[in-house]
Amino acid sequence: MTVEVLEITWPGVRIAGLAADLEQAAGGLLRYAEDALADVALTLWLFQEAQDAPTAAWDKRRDSMDADQEQERTVYDRLLQQSGADQLDWPEGRHLQDAVSRQASIEAKRQRWASGRMPVSYAARLPFIYAEAFLTSVDRILKALRALGNLAGVPGGVRRAVAALEAQLPRVTDVRDSIQHGEDRMRGRAHGRDLNPEDGVIVHRALLGDRYAMTIADGSVVGIGVTIETAVAAQTALQASINTLAWTGSARHAPFG
Repeated sequence: MTVEVLEITWPGVRIAGLAADLEQAAGGLLRYAEDALADVALTLWLFQEAQDAPTAAWDKRRDSMDADQEQERTVYDRLLQQSGADQLDWPEGRHLQDAVSRQASIEAKRQRWASGRMPVSYAARLPFIYAEAFLTSVDRILKALRALGNLAGVPGGVRRAVAALEAQLPRVTDVRDSIQHGEDRMRGRAHGRDLNPEDGVIVHRALLGDRYAMTIADGSVVGIGVTIETAVAAQTALQASINTLAWTGSARHAPFG
């Protein structure tokens, strides 16, 4: 699977028609949004690549089950001999053998991890990590463009681009807020108040196919697609904002290379 490249064309190198301090602020916000767009492209690719990671990890665990059990038995026999538990009477011997069995399981896992095997529970987390990074990066673009639109002298086209993106992704900031404040959502709290969750259930970090869902601050459950369509919506808003400004200097095309 290849990276979906999100292209941006810059009409020039400097923004024209703004006071020097505002030009610097506007340029900084746009560069910040450009970096976030690159993160959107990369995290979308990583999310798509990781979609099969949990299944692959379980398949590898299943395929190696016999070898893993034999490995654990070898470790167990060694530890049992070292402990002398098999020479003790019941119940002392039994309790010590149980402890040896637990330790053998731990040591066998550590050996597998040292050999390069990823824990299955870690593999299961990968799609969530990339989905959250993707949505956070989309929200970074939205926030940067909102701030840009609020600068004095910036054309209204920026605010229209923001409004269009908000219409396409109306709750992305709310989902990002719940990602960042999961400790509050898990306690049934939001912005210092008690939540009234939809159907009485708090949904935390759920993936429904390519949709990432969370209970947001108003108690409703919102899902947003970790998809190329979401990425293109952010790309379109950034390009429209760039295009609405006046520029001087040579045009450039991003990304580089």
